[in-house]
Amino acid sequence: MNLSRRLLAEAERRRREVQDELAKRAEEQRTMNETYTSTKEEVEDKRARREKLIKNLKKLEGKKQEMLEKHRSIREELEAEQREIQKQSKLFQLIIENFVPVDERERLMKRVLYDERQKNWALKELSKQT
Repeated sequence: MNLSRRLLAEAERRRREVQDELAKRAEEQRTMNETYTSTKEEVEDKRARREKLIKNLKKLEGKKQEMLEKHRSIREELEAEQREIQKQSKLFQLIIENFVPVDERERLMKRVLYDERQKNWALKELSKQT
């Protein structure tokens, strides 16, 4: 599901890039073909374009700042989650070391196996020998 979302997001990003590139080329073409009747007209047109570019720049800077803030908050959440998992793991390790007999731990360690397909740990079935 994440893969399909990622692929859709990537396709949407590529589509926007192509549209932006086409708009940029059209603007360049319009600029090349444009002739002005006076320098005042040219100055006004260039000023208007500059204002438009400044507005776009500020909008992009705002988006950049939003993304940086979002990234920072997500990173902080993940770090907090990681600390919590480490605390839980340490607690479980201490419980096992202090309350589970050594022979029982060894027996469990012989039965435990990692399933690559499901990416989790599981216990083998009990056999008559154990």
